[in-house]
Amino acid sequence: MTSHDTPVEATFFHSFFMTFRLFTSSMDFCNALIARFALTFEMCTPVTPNDPLNNMSKVTPIRLRVYNVMKSWLELHWRMETDEVVLPAISRWAGSQLSMALPVPAERLMDLVHKRVKESQLGIRHEGQQALTKAKKLLGPNKEENFKSVCPTPIISKALMTQLRAATTNPSVLPLTEFDPTELARQITLMESKLFQAIKSEEVIGQLFNKKPGLAVNVRAMSAMSTKMTGWFTETILNEVDLRKRTAILKFLIKLGSKLLEMQNYNALMSVMSALNSSMILRLKRTWEGVGNKARVLFETMNKAVSHQRNYAEYRATLRHACTPCIPFLGVYLTDMTFCHEGNPTHRSAPHLPGVQLINFDKYQKMTKIMNEIERFQVPFNFKEVPQLAAYIRTSLASLMSYQDSADELYQRSLNIEPREQTCLPPPSLPPSSSTV
Repeated sequence: MTSHDTPVEATFFHSFFMTFRLFTSSMDFCNALIARFALTFEMCTPVTPNDPLNNMSKVTPIRLRVYNVMKSWLELHWRMETDEVVLPAISRWAGSQLSMALPVPAERLMDLVHKRVKESQLGIRHEGQQALTKAKKLLGPNKEENFKSVCPTPIISKALMTQLRAATTNPSVLPLTEFDPTELARQITLMESKLFQAIKSEEVIGQLFNKKPGLAVNVRAMSAMSTKMTGWFTETILNEVDLRKRTAILKFLIKLGSKLLEMQNYNALMSVMSALNSSMILRLKRTWEGVGNKARVLFETMNKAVSHQRNYAEYRATLRHACTPCIPFLGVYLTDMTFCHEGNPTHRSAPHLPGVQLINFDKYQKMTKIMNEIERFQVPFNFKEVPQLAAYIRTSLASLMSYQDSADELYQRSLNIEPREQTCLPPPSLPPSSSTV
């Protein structure tokens, strides 16, 4: 990143700033940049302003590169919680060495340092400008107005809105089948999209989701919502004792899943399919018998779309060509990141330096590639929120927390509404008696 005679590789630059905190500290990185500026790595002693080595062909380009790295760090890749410790060191360096060699860039860097110091004092968490730059790039000029103008009208009647207000505290009084599956899919997608867009790179790359609670709050929130939705759909079916109504719920959930597939919300689709493919739902033979051929075709299409066979090969192929907006299945990325982290060594031996261990940066580039794919899909959906319906969904999910049944209890409820069929066997034939001629 600071070589004087080779161009800066953008991919390497991006990967480094996304992952360097995993293999070094912010202070060590800062000290290395300052030492590089003074060329103490190559010359063993700092290069002074009057030194003949301080020429335009090598020293100045290196120093400009160091300045640009520092500037990019402060502007685009800053994480207050880990990086604020280096602000005093950068300030001292910018006011002395950098100011002597490059006075104009030094002023710009000091402005950035002062800005970050002020943010630190005010408790402002600065996440850099990458998210803003990405959003502007995706929207483009005048896209924001178009985004608002073409938003589809919510599919919900005034009568249903009245019922929703009454069901604020008790969602069970309003059956799920009363809603239009398209609108329910839209509202679920909006809720998940907000969580998905909030996920930060350090939550995934830093494996925070595998560590103590309180970390990776956005990843955990999205995973929790997925789990609750699966429970919500499962219990909605099992709570209905009337066969006809239970079949109607099953058909509705298949339609809901198909709408989620159309919207490319694979994360919520996986929640639907996890419920429908669970043993306590699949065994409901009489309920499934009422599902028509059209719904069965939709069910098989959805099964194929998120099939885990060959490591989700079909799903991965679809996702590679997917346009935004799209919510991918987060679980696949978390599994991939864990595999990459645990399956690749952090260091490797230097090929021509026995005993020297080098950072295995290929591992971190692979991790960056996974995170880049997540960030590619962190784009908002063009749907209008219906606060009353969103509140209904949140209340329905929250209500599961107090009486969430175990898998065994859910299976028993499945047996209660559709007991196992008793196989009627003919009485065993008796051997002929000894008196038979």
